[in-house]
Amino acid sequence: MTRGAVIGRAIAALAAVGLLVAIVRAVGVGATLPSLARVAPWLPLLGALEAGVVAFDAIALAALYRAAGRTAPARPFWRAVFLANVVAAGLPLGRLLSEGWKAVRLAPRVGGPVAAAGAVGSQAAVLLGNAAIALVSLAGVALRCGATWPTLAVGGLALVMSAAGLAVALAGRARLGRWLGARFTIARAQGPAFDDAFAAATPALGVAAAWETAARLLQIAQVATLLHALGHPAGAVDALAAHGLVLTGAALGDALPGQLGATDALLALAAVRLDLAAPDALALTLGLHGAQLGLALVGGAAALALSDDPAPHEGPA
Repeated sequence: MTRGAVIGRAIAALAAVGLLVAIVRAVGVGATLPSLARVAPWLPLLGALEAGVVAFDAIALAALYRAAGRTAPARPFWRAVFLANVVAAGLPLGRLLSEGWKAVRLAPRVGGPVAAAGAVGSQAAVLLGNAAIALVSLAGVALRCGATWPTLAVGGLALVMSAAGLAVALAGRARLGRWLGARFTIARAQGPAFDDAFAAATPALGVAAAWETAARLLQIAQVATLLHALGHPAGAVDALAAHGLVLTGAALGDALPGQLGATDALLALAAVRLDLAAPDALALTLGLHGAQLGLALVGGAAALALSDDPAPHEGPA
């Protein structure tokens, strides 16, 4: 890791913590503690739902591998998945970096081109899944908030996610590997192989996007659980509206570790539109952060304790 990368990540971490501290101070520590006390007993369920999110994400990746004619052994596959979840929870641009981590760790099992194609396909599937849920959440936000800025924010997210997901998918189909290989020596050897692997995996992109959409449904269930814990209506409209804003905050704050501070700020600002007290809105996002961090710590520790099988030579599984 370069010195610049270390400094950049340190700045992002400080910014995230500083933003969260500022929000907590603005809302009030004393006002937030009772809301957090109501959320705390539900953390095990939130953690279980978070484990489902990670599992669905992994199943989507496995579907892309299978379509390309490869599979990874279960132990190293799940070890890579849970270590990548630590990366996703703890680093800026965590989702993107976690896909790269999985590709590097699993390349000896499925081959470098297939691992890279799986990473690109997974990113496209996540964007498309987010777009699908953002469109559904938009209905909830519109019904709850009307023609106000939260509705515009979630609508913008749906458009951006749709465009980005389609762009990533089309980039893979457009012989991106050969294009890069013609311009960069480092990509010349593997570029055509990546194109072939992505073309083979493409038929499973719809399946992968469906699994990613299902993962977002589990996140909506987390939001509904937290609304119930806080004594608020937990119906479909309320859960969709709150989740749409959480998803938007996460997208806007992707450069911050775990989107810390970004989701909290956006939901706190929109709390009055959702008929939520600001302390309850803050407790909701802190509950989500707690579930993500808890699973990252437990899953990461378990993955480190689990030894990898010896890596085979690169070839069909």
